[in-house]
Amino acid sequence: PHLVDDFAEGGCFYLVQEFIEGESALIPGSGWDEAQARQFLVEALKLLDHLHQHHCYCLALDPSCLRRRHSDGKIVLADFSFVKTPAGATEAAGVWLVPGYMPARAREGVLRPNSDIHALGMLVIQGLTGIHPGMLPRDNSSRLLWRAQTQVSDQLGAILDKMVLPYFRDRYQSAQEVLADFSRPGRPGDGGAGELLSRGAGGKIAPSLPLSPSPHPPVSPPPEVSPSRSLPLPPSPLVLGVICLAVAGIAALAGMQKWQRFHAADKYIEEAN
Repeated sequence: PHLVDDFAEGGCFYLVQEFIEGESALIPGSGWDEAQARQFLVEALKLLDHLHQHHCYCLALDPSCLRRRHSDGKIVLADFSFVKTPAGATEAAGVWLVPGYMPARAREGVLRPNSDIHALGMLVIQGLTGIHPGMLPRDNSSRLLWRAQTQVSDQLGAILDKMVLPYFRDRYQSAQEVLADFSRPGRPGDGGAGELLSRGAGGKIAPSLPLSPSPHPPVSPPPEVSPSRSLPLPPSPLVLGVICLAVAGIAALAGMQKWQRFHAADKYIEEAN
């Protein structure tokens, strides 16, 4: 929205923004199908990509921020409650964060650019499951367990899992990375179209066709001949002599050190007496 005015009153600073006539893009309690989730995610990612390219980040993304405009049906960012150009990590002093959407470190006051990616992934998971992200369980490594609550393809599930990973270095670093994975067939990091063709539609391995019998009798392969192994040569007398001298020297050195310790102990005892 356009910024209309700003003013200070009563020790507070106020922003007057353009009113967006529309409704929340995420209706609480309504379960999306995969097509709705993909459409919302792609639109919101393009919006975040445009914002991030100008080095601005929302860093407080929640359902109230994204609205679907009545005039053209597009998703718009309706609340710029916290937009800043961070240098690596940003201290979120005085920022209101809705629990369940931002990463765990955000509650400690540390926000990073890909915190928007995490929050958007949580919004899509809520749209698919109809459950607030804060109510979904987590495993021992703090990964969100949500797939049992809905049915999605492996590709969309893997993308959302990576968007909401707890550690910021494991998540997508930009909206462009997420959009790039959407353009690739199969799961993120898979072999791509070639692997999908070998597995067939739906990601299932296609059954192999029965082979017609050959009119010629099978030819047995020639027997394998194991390569001859040469026996190791015994060490020469010179090598044995060097080894013996080294062992004897080490033993003599150890004995001398032991004698020196005993001699020093006797000397201390004599001085003490």
